[in-house]
Amino acid sequence: MQCSKIPGNKNQCCQMKCDKNGCVCIQTEGQSNVWLCLDDKKNIIKCQEKKSECKYISTEGKSCICVCVGDNEEIKVCDDCKCIPEEE
Repeated sequence: MQCSKIPGNKNQCCQMKCDKNGCVCIQTEGQSNVWLCLDDKKNIIKCQEKKSECKYISTEGKSCICVCVGDNEEIKVCDDCKCIPEEE
């Protein structure tokens, strides 16, 4: 199964966005971890199943986590930002 975009606006958690440019909010759906990867356009997307190109990310019990792409195109959790409501 291919990695797929998270339902919703711009891969974000419901109508949430990160308060820092370059980061995105990912909905955890109550899971203790999520599998994420990069699509062809280098957008962070959620994988439906574990694949070699996917990265295991701990959610630390949060309903949404902010993630970004670090050095060497590595997906990582952002410690210095948070998910905030998307302004309409």
